[in-house]
Amino acid sequence: MTGETVAARVRRCLAEAGGIASSHHIAVRLDLPPRKVRDHLKRAGDRVCYLGASYFALKSAPFVPVLDFTEHWLRRHGPQPIDVLIDAIEAHYPRGHRLSVRRWLQQEPGRLQRRPGTDTIEWTPQRWKAP
Repeated sequence: MTGETVAARVRRCLAEAGGIASSHHIAVRLDLPPRKVRDHLKRAGDRVCYLGASYFALKSAPFVPVLDFTEHWLRRHGPQPIDVLIDAIEAHYPRGHRLSVRRWLQQEPGRLQRRPGTDTIEWTPQRWKAP
């Protein structure tokens, strides 16, 4: 140990990962519980931001929130099975955690919606339907 605080180690690991990584990736690299890593990243203030799907980025890193990327990708490619969409997200955002991305998608964030009775995710132009 170098006397470095856990928070500093977490931020350093994020920087070494290219400035963008999931909290799970960092937790595995530092042998820490993922929740502890998330807590340190969320408390990092103006140095780190949450991208969605358990991804975090240094403010200095070029990034697009995961929801923005996903909505754009679905508008371009149309409705897709959840596994295909997870593959696309992981290709754009390496150092992630597949299960975390899946759980995030299942929450149907933004204008993403799961087709009833299927494992397909689609982008909807209007999230809320009028009664």
